[in-house]
Amino acid sequence: MGYTPDRFIKHVNHALQRHRLLVVDRFEVRFALQKQHAEHVDRWVDFASASRIKHFVLDLSPAVRTNRQSEGHKYEFLVNLLNGQNGSPIVSLRLGLVCLKLPSDFLGFTDLKKLELHLANISLKGGSSKMDYIVNELTCSLAHVGGLLIKFSTFNTEATGFTKNQSQFTCLRHLVLKLIINGESENDISVLRLTYIVEASPQLEYFELHMDSDNSGPSTLSINNCICPVVHHHLRRVHMTGLIGLAGQLELASTLF
Repeated sequence: MGYTPDRFIKHVNHALQRHRLLVVDRFEVRFALQKQHAEHVDRWVDFASASRIKHFVLDLSPAVRTNRQSEGHKYEFLVNLLNGQNGSPIVSLRLGLVCLKLPSDFLGFTDLKKLELHLANISLKGGSSKMDYIVNELTCSLAHVGGLLIKFSTFNTEATGFTKNQSQFTCLRHLVLKLIINGESENDISVLRLTYIVEASPQLEYFELHMDSDNSGPSTLSINNCICPVVHHHLRRVHMTGLIGLAGQLELASTLF
């Protein structure tokens, strides 16, 4: 029908006004919207939460992708808007081309049976260390995803107290990690902890790791590899960038190749 964003938004707002007092089981929006339309999309999510929706689809990806769809233009999906004060009866959830904001105290949707994420980013605010969150929590909530892109704005090598559990990304085949290493050179041994993510992905075939650092140069620290070597027979291709001689980087590479 050749809808423009403004016309589509007006159409949805009118439809929700007509159905605001009715019981609604499924809510579905599929249209190319961005962060600039957040005021309207937030209102739709509020409607879905108030209506106790069981099946929720918010796919903001266009039919044809373009290079103009930068990360900064993605709509920020605030999970708490949908979860509400009394929890959510959500059974199935599909999100497309959004940045998913997870508060540190978010415990998930109790009744959720099906989760689909398409071109979605996940942003964790506060709480446990990022490595602990990925290996011990994301492996539970996203166990069945096939592809995953994780960006660390900073990867603090000084984090301590990390413990692995037995959960895994059981279906993950393509993993891309992008991180900025932040910390003193004496603590760069923590870079080796990235191997835990690979170990938690028994079906992983393609691993891409891009590292940057706020350190000025290579480390002269000599370390003993405290990570037990594991042969990753499932890996078919590994692509690493950003090797500048920080302690732990070469040891990490040796565990993967």
